[in-house]
Amino acid sequence: LGQTHSDVEVVVVDDGSTDRSVEVLKSFGDRIVLETGPNRGACIARNRAFELSSGEVIQFLDADDKLDSAKVAKQLQVMVSKQVDIVLCKIGLFGDERRERPEKRLHPTPTGDPMRYFLDFPIQTAAALMHRQWVERSGGFLPALRRGQEADFHLRVAALNPRLAMVDEILVWVR
Repeated sequence: LGQTHSDVEVVVVDDGSTDRSVEVLKSFGDRIVLETGPNRGACIARNRAFELSSGEVIQFLDADDKLDSAKVAKQLQVMVSKQVDIVLCKIGLFGDERRERPEKRLHPTPTGDPMRYFLDFPIQTAAALMHRQWVERSGGFLPALRRGQEADFHLRVAALNPRLAMVDEILVWVR
C-alpha cells in the first residue's frame, strides 16, 4: 500500500496466522483483497493470491519481507522502456542483530539464457516483477515442494525463455 506507483492492487492471503494479523488486515478495508483460511503453506497461499489478482503485472511478497516504496515504479519503468518480461532487483537483509545490509550473493545484470541465469543466481521471490502470463504459463508454485519452491518456480519460468532485466538497486528487504 506504500508504493509510489499509484495503480496497485493488493491481494492478501492469510495462511492460518495465529496472531493479530487478520484483525490488522481487516483494518485496511476495501484497500486490499483479503482471504483467510487454514495454514496450507506458502505455495498454496501464493497461488491463491495470484488467482484472486487481476493485474497484468505481478509482484509477490511474503509476510516477513518488505519492499522499497519505489520498487514497483522503478521496475515497471524498466519493463516498459526495455520491453522485457521480468525485471529483477538486488536484495537487502534485515531483522537480526546486525544492521541492514546487502545480500552477499551476486546478482549481476542478466544476459543470455534465462535458465543459466537462474541456475547461477537463484533469486528471492519478491525480487521479480513479472507479466502475469509467466506465472500462468509456468503453472505457479508447486504445493508438494517443502523446500526450494522459489528456485523451482523461477527455473520453470526461465525454461519459457522470458526477456530479463535488472534494476541495480536494493528494492526488497528480506528478514
